[in-house]
Amino acid sequence: MKRELSFIILLSFVIFSQNPIYVSADDIDVPYAYLYYSDFSGIAQDGVVGENEYPSFLEVNNIGGEFVSRIWWAHNDTYVAVAIMINGTGWIGLGLGELGTTMVGGNIIMASYDPVGDIVTINDMFANGQTDPVIDTDSISFDSTGGSEVNGETIIEFMIPMALDDPAGHDQFWHVGDRFGFFTAFRRTGKDFDREHHEHSGSETVEIVDKIIGSPVDSDFTFNVINNNDGTVTLHSQFNAGAQSDDHEVGYFQKSIFGLVKLQDIFTDNTGAADLEVEVEKTGELEFVSIFFGDINHTRKELTFILDIEEVVVVEESTYGDLRDTLGPHFMRNFLVFALFFFVSWLIYLYSSVVFDLFKINKIGREENSKKKEVSKE
Repeated sequence: MKRELSFIILLSFVIFSQNPIYVSADDIDVPYAYLYYSDFSGIAQDGVVGENEYPSFLEVNNIGGEFVSRIWWAHNDTYVAVAIMINGTGWIGLGLGELGTTMVGGNIIMASYDPVGDIVTINDMFANGQTDPVIDTDSISFDSTGGSEVNGETIIEFMIPMALDDPAGHDQFWHVGDRFGFFTAFRRTGKDFDREHHEHSGSETVEIVDKIIGSPVDSDFTFNVINNNDGTVTLHSQFNAGAQSDDHEVGYFQKSIFGLVKLQDIFTDNTGAADLEVEVEKTGELEFVSIFFGDINHTRKELTFILDIEEVVVVEESTYGDLRDTLGPHFMRNFLVFALFFFVSWLIYLYSSVVFDLFKINKIGREENSKKKEVSKE
């Protein structure tokens, strides 16, 4: 029994020592996105998004850094105009709600486009936890909609009012200057809303910007990785905005089979540079991601760099840093997951032991019965 218990502990440790720190909007001090003001004079809502039709757009990725959807949106103090594009022909979903509660009580908008008849179907729903969304009886009126399906990509546009008369409170009330949670999901094929999504993003944050603030400037942001040939690499990001280049937040991540592993957040210096030295532990292709979080005046950027490491050169053994850095929130998060996994593994082990013991008892019983029958025959 001790050997089996040791194996469970070792298995748990191996799995969760490899478990990355997954990143959510709660780990980032700045919003994932900004919703800018527009007078809607150039927004057509026809399923085709032209250049500069919306004041800004963002690409929404899943927890592994893979593309989920592209969103264009704007507000005019009365309505929010939205356009969403996916790589697929199935349905599109947009979740809206208070920060951290988008899957419990959040507003869910599910839409699909049928090129036969040029029909956009939109359902106003609300989240009821980790179950299928429920139809909202006090539904939003989607008066202005449009859609298109070209080369396997679907774009759907719609408008929703910022102020809603919903006694049940299932619809989102938008307020300028506030921050809200959002996520997107989609199904690659199939327009039936009852069928499960194929992909979804994490819960992110958006801040609704006052109309006195103009559209963001397209960020001049670059990223590369330098092999120092001493067992380390330097991640180098460069942001160029003249006198406004310093004190901008950059996040560094490494891609693994589990998703994005957060390395560190750094602020640019007075030259716009943000450098991070990282120890290399293996050879082959290493994929790093740099995210320029942007701000109200500058667009968010996410860039990837792949470096091929042929040989790892270790100059000196790694040493442990400050224990206070080790015992941080990410450590505790993974520790709790490890504890849960260990507990479940222990229950599985106990269940398996009971089943095995019952099998042995049953086998012994059959053998005893067989012996009794032989004795009785004699």
